Amino acid sequence: GKSSTVRNHENSCLYTTVCCPSRFAGCCWIGNESELPHHLTVDHPENMSGAFEQEITWVRNMETNRMQAHVFSACGRVFQFSWIVDDSGNLLYGLSRMGDAFGKTCWSYKIAITHAPRSGCSMTINEPARYLPHAGQGDWLDLWTGLDTWCWRRNCNHKGDLHFSLTISKLQ
Repeated sequence: GKSSTVRNHENSCLYTTVCCPSRFAGCCWIGNESELPHHLTVDHPENMSGAFEQEITWVRNMETNRMQAHVFSACGRVFQFSWIVDDSGNLLYGLSRMGDAFGKTCWSYKIAITHAPRSGCSMTINEPARYLPHAGQGDWLDLWTGLDTWCWRRNCNHKGDLHFSLTISKLQ
């Protein structure tokens, strides 16, 4: 049988109740996290991209403390990229793999973030490669990074487009 640690991990990861991501407005689906990839590919195939490179532009004003999410597929797996601007104006973001907690594939990803609030004022940050290790290690923890030197309010009045360029790679 499975140890209590494994059972507790499964309960907190695979069987957590989740809703369909908010970007699919009007969908009332609620289910286990392990079922979400199937729901997205069956009920929202038009919103699923198989591309390894994702280009995401957030064109709203950067409202503080409001989580945003982008769900996409790569190599038959579903990933969620999330971001939020906190009360201090810092951008926090994370990437997590959804479903199949015991897969054996490792993934790496690189991200470039550009903020262009107005013509002639643009900032770009290129983050070094980060890794999503085997499931059961880091897959179920969002890899949040605070860009504390990039304060939207101080530099550009927290307005303008935010553009993410995300490249994900299969390691094994």
